[in-house]
Amino acid sequence: MNLHFYSGVFFLLMFYGCAHVVAPSGGKKDIDPPKLMSISTFKNNEKHNVQFVFDEFFLLNDWNKHFYISPPTNKPLLKSVSKKTLFITIQDTLSESINYYVCLNKCLKDLNEGNILDSLYYFISQPTCLNNDTLVGVVTDSYNNTGIENAWVMLFMAEKHDSLIFKSIPDYISKSDKQGRFIFPNITSEDYKIAAITDFDFFYDEKDLIAFHPFKLSTRRDSFVSLFAFDPIVKMDSLSELDAKLKDSTTIDESLDYNTIKTNPLLKKDSLLKDSTLKIAGFGNLSIITTNNNPYVFILLNDKEIIKKYVFSSPPYILNNIPAGEYNLLAIHDSDFSGSWTTGSWEIKRLPELVFNYPAKVTIRENWDLDLIWQID
Repeated sequence: MNLHFYSGVFFLLMFYGCAHVVAPSGGKKDIDPPKLMSISTFKNNEKHNVQFVFDEFFLLNDWNKHFYISPPTNKPLLKSVSKKTLFITIQDTLSESINYYVCLNKCLKDLNEGNILDSLYYFISQPTCLNNDTLVGVVTDSYNNTGIENAWVMLFMAEKHDSLIFKSIPDYISKSDKQGRFIFPNITSEDYKIAAITDFDFFYDEKDLIAFHPFKLSTRRDSFVSLFAFDPIVKMDSLSELDAKLKDSTTIDESLDYNTIKTNPLLKKDSLLKDSTLKIAGFGNLSIITTNNNPYVFILLNDKEIIKKYVFSSPPYILNNIPAGEYNLLAIHDSDFSGSWTTGSWEIKRLPELVFNYPAKVTIRENWDLDLIWQID
């Protein structure tokens, strides 16, 4: 009996000794960001302090990239984290005639899983400022029509000289989200100039895109504004290699008096035209039907490769002799009659020409005429 007993114990020890050790399940994965439990404020030596208490431990997340206070303060804010609490100290003396908007969107994430708190903000309301106006809008890339994230959107008092825009601290600031949307929820009833920049700060340098509205905004009549960002130093080369390659694939409206046909420099890197695409046996035609009578440049692309370019001063917009295939279709509102896309200019207050993307692929069949209804603007 004893022999059998020791043999059984030995067998069990061998079995469990070879088994894999598996950590006990911790339940469902935490997908929730920190939850705000309370906010409290107090003054200390005339400095405004705000205390945010959360339901769990957290870390700061790209604070310098996401945090801002509007109107901006001269001195940097002090911040510290203790366990589940965030402390903020505003070192400047705040104006009693302005309400301040403290934005902490995406500034915090939980300690374990890194779940980011997308929306968190706080108003510092002053007793002598009872009314606020709100201005919302969107910043869009003028060429590809996509929203621009993390652009600084800036409001300046209307009397600010244009030479100081992009070179001085704004009166109010906001930052765009993933869709390019922004909000000023606490501005006073004034007239403003508005501009945007994609830099880390408010000052322009050559790598930045900029945007502006050509007219002054009044919060008494304006509640929404669209801004179209552009590169102000794009050079338009009329005698480029791509112009030569597009010579046989560009159709020009006979009513236009173009001395030269220019090509969008933003497409130069990816859009060299292959001669073989012009030797496809089957061709079709495309007629674009729209209620607009604007001058347009239409571009057909196969992925990022330009296949055909058509220039019109007015309707009808008939695109002939297109090689059979499936294409992306762009329309450029050719407001300066240049035959190409023209960037904007802050100096002369010229907005960039708008580019529109047809929302679906366009299929051209051999020996077929396709009528395409497209409300372009």
